[in-house]
Amino acid sequence: MQTAPFAAHRRASRPAVTLIELLVLIAIIGILAALTVGAAMTVRSSQEKSSTETTISKLASALDQQWKAVVDQAREEPIPPAVIALANNDPRRAKVIYVKLRLQQEFPINFFVALNPTRVQPLGVLAKPSYAAALTGINPSQTNPAAWESSACLYLALKQGRRGMAAFNPDDAVDANFIRSANVPLSGGGSATFKYFVDIWGNPLRLYDFPTGCLELNSAPYVSTNNALPPGQRDPQDPEGTLCDPNWALSNNTNFTTFQIALHTLNPRTNQQPSPAAFYLIPVIASAGKDGNWGTDPRDMSPSGTASDADDNIYSFRLRKFGQRGD
Repeated sequence: MQTAPFAAHRRASRPAVTLIELLVLIAIIGILAALTVGAAMTVRSSQEKSSTETTISKLASALDQQWKAVVDQAREEPIPPAVIALANNDPRRAKVIYVKLRLQQEFPINFFVALNPTRVQPLGVLAKPSYAAALTGINPSQTNPAAWESSACLYLALKQGRRGMAAFNPDDAVDANFIRSANVPLSGGGSATFKYFVDIWGNPLRLYDFPTGCLELNSAPYVSTNNALPPGQRDPQDPEGTLCDPNWALSNNTNFTTFQIALHTLNPRTNQQPSPAAFYLIPVIASAGKDGNWGTDPRDMSPSGTASDADDNIYSFRLRKFGQRGD
């Protein structure tokens, strides 16, 4: 006689979860998981970029101070006779040339420039003794330097004391995750170790001393776009445009072609006067971004490779206050 209540209980119980309901539940869980992972990746990517920007800002601030110290000191130093002759005895042009040579001497972009700051010209500006000592026994490549050399040169440069300034110590100022070491074989046997800076993704940072190929730097807000302004005003070291003077017939002397390219009075790609004639020449520290692809020339920052390669590059000038000059 107890079968009736038992039957009623069975009819009142909830049926089991259907297959459709289970699939819907799984889909919802998958969507939530994807959103969570996507948000976490976005946050992580933002943090990685931010940490790299912080490191570049620290290095750029130290570089700017040292760059200005070298400019100020060079303007007070006597100019070698060979530089005066190269300037056609124009003291203003000679001073500009000498300042630029001293900047290349103090802030080389690779080992070859460190050992040959005036390239192949005997102009009385020799390799910085501390750099020459560090590079003893190394045969640098002029055409194909190692990818990390520019960063290693930046490390060497920042460790120098200048004009009463204490040397910047990268090992104390920069997180250890942003510093690597590379071993280079020496011609007499053994090897030398060089430290260099990397971004959060482990790719070497790059130093541009005179980035003439960067059109972004050659436009507002970094420079005025007023066509009435003399082109030379775009060069902090040469506000009078002495290197752009067509009466300076240096281009007729083939012995100084390399020198002209080094100072960027000529476009290194076409050997012609760039248009406009002078660019906004400030030092730039850069990261290739997460993809590790530069998309820019290692010498002058002009576009190269796939256009999208440079989309995520991080440049020190973008992190600076607009209008701040690097002279």
